[in-house]
Amino acid sequence: MGGARSRGVGAEIASPSERRTDDACAAQDAATESLSHGLSRHHSPALDADGPLDRLAQQPSPLDRLGKAR
Repeated sequence: MGGARSRGVGAEIASPSERRTDDACAAQDAATESLSHGLSRHHSPALDADGPLDRLAQQPSPLDRLGKAR
């Protein structure tokens, strides 16, 4: 199927900038997926729900204290 027949399908050809955007989005998605798989393979106690990072995130920050003083 080529030539005049393929034009009747209604498909549009992406512009160069649209292709660059699509390529960039695909690359970002692939990198995010790769990072996600890497994090799941390398389990760290610091990432546990009871780990030090979680405890730190639960502590009030100095900005929280300023907001309550009002």
